[in-house]
Formats: sequence, structure tokens, C-alpha cells
Amino acid sequence: MELRGLTIPYSENKAKKCREKETNVQKRIEESDNHICNPVNPGHMTRQLKTEYVMLYEDLCHIYENKARGAIIRSRTKWIEQGEKPTK
Repeated sequence: MELRGLTIPYSENKAKKCREKETNVQKRIEESDNHICNPVNPGHMTRQLKTEYVMLYEDLCHIYENKARGAIIRSRTKWIEQGEKPTK
């Protein structure tokens, strides 16, 4: 029982940090997108800004891939628990 009491808060904290990171990356992508689409100084769009945008987009894709992997794992568990049973 002590192990469960430790793992639940750990998992909650880890999920919270992941959600915060996702929100932060999404906001930074929106800001970068606004700078790219509506530049204050059109000649000042640097390679660094484009590189940062690509890196943020890759981070967001990685976050979504992890979410998808978790959903796949949970769906398999549900299928095993509630799916068809061998009858013979």
C-alpha cells in the first residue's frame, strides 16, 4: 500500500508537467507563427526564427506521439480485459 501512495502523486505530477509543457509549446508555436506570418520587419526574419519554429513543432509532435502510445497501450488493456474470451 505504501508504494501505491508514492506512485499516484508521482504520476499526477508527471502528467501535470507534461500538460504544462504541451501548453507552453503550443503558445510558443503560435507566437513564432505570428512573427513569421506577420513580421514587424519583413527583412529581419532570421534563420534562427525558422529553426526555432521547426524545433517547437517537432517537440509538439513528440508529445502527441507519446499521448498516442499511451492511448494504444490503454486500449489494448481494455481489449484484453473486456474483449472476446476463448470458449473452448
